[in-house]
Amino acid sequence: MGQSHPQFALTFDDGPHPVDTLQLLEVLDRHQVKATFFWLGENIEKNPELVQAAAKAGHQVALHGWTHLPFPLLGTKQLQKDLERTRGLLTDLTGIQAADLRDVRPPYGAVVPKTLRSLKAWDYRTVLLSSIPIHWVQSVNATVKQVLQHVHGGMILDLHEGQPTGPRVAKITNVLLPELKARAYDFVTIDQMWREHRVGSGVVVR
Repeated sequence: MGQSHPQFALTFDDGPHPVDTLQLLEVLDRHQVKATFFWLGENIEKNPELVQAAAKAGHQVALHGWTHLPFPLLGTKQLQKDLERTRGLLTDLTGIQAADLRDVRPPYGAVVPKTLRSLKAWDYRTVLLSSIPIHWVQSVNATVKQVLQHVHGGMILDLHEGQPTGPRVAKITNVLLPELKARAYDFVTIDQMWREHRVGSGVVVR
């Protein structure tokens, strides 16, 4: 039996972005790593070819809402409508069935008990995170150092596309991945974490 290595989930929010997504797909392909993209419906609508490219490359596409408004500020009916609209668009573009597009990361990680109850009732899985480095206000090396200081098995790292400040997220990813590989992490998607029941306590919420 092969040795089991600790898992690491690399995730990206706020895309697809015409510059960052394309660069990320190139970097991830170069390092042979699969990631999970939590995308906004309004950006999916603007960049359908990037959605198709990511799905074709084997990355997980997931939901971040239609806009970046915090879920608790939306009415229940509006939130459900926004998620259904986003999921429907992903289905149309990728051919992935709606039942397989269940993972949702609320913008800003903002949830209240009512939000969690609603998402569960609609058969979504609420995905939070372990680490969110402030990469939009610091250098590549500072971000990589910040991640490595706190890295652990089952970690879910959250980086962001389309930031107006800071280095490009693909550049950060390109420097970070060799460091993580040297520590023998297995890179997995969020869906793989669910299926293998190796999710961190308090990180992924049903």
